[in-house]
Amino acid sequence: MRRHTVDVLFSLSLFMVFVICSFFLLLFQINGYHKISEDENSVYQASSYIKNMVRDYDRYQEITIEEIDGHSCLRLHNDHEVVYLYVDNHMLKELYQIDELSVNLSYGEERFAMDSMTIQEKNNKLYITMEHDGVKNTLMIALRSGGVLS
Repeated sequence: MRRHTVDVLFSLSLFMVFVICSFFLLLFQINGYHKISEDENSVYQASSYIKNMVRDYDRYQEITIEEIDGHSCLRLHNDHEVVYLYVDNHMLKELYQIDELSVNLSYGEERFAMDSMTIQEKNNKLYITMEHDGVKNTLMIALRSGGVLS
């Protein structure tokens, strides 16, 4: 009987060592995944966000690139509002305005961590290059409405 008890205890302790090692391995992998997703997803989520915004406002044929207070801004306009997308203090910001009053970029809402963003228009295509923590992504959006207004 004593021999049987020792065998069971040894098997259970070996199983517990396996469970604990598996738990720590899983814990380290989750932390690593979160670090990778925090670093890279900011740029890719911002790319997706900007692409959806441009697609939404493209039907109004009111997309412009403007320089305001030293910031390169993507200006999206429809019948009711004006939206400015720009980078300030390492953040992609979005400023909604109801009318064409003076633009104060300090009121923009922070959306994503972003170090820089450049916006260019060539041949009815919008090229937006974003960078954050060394991760760089260039977004090309073909404009259906006829291009960026000057």
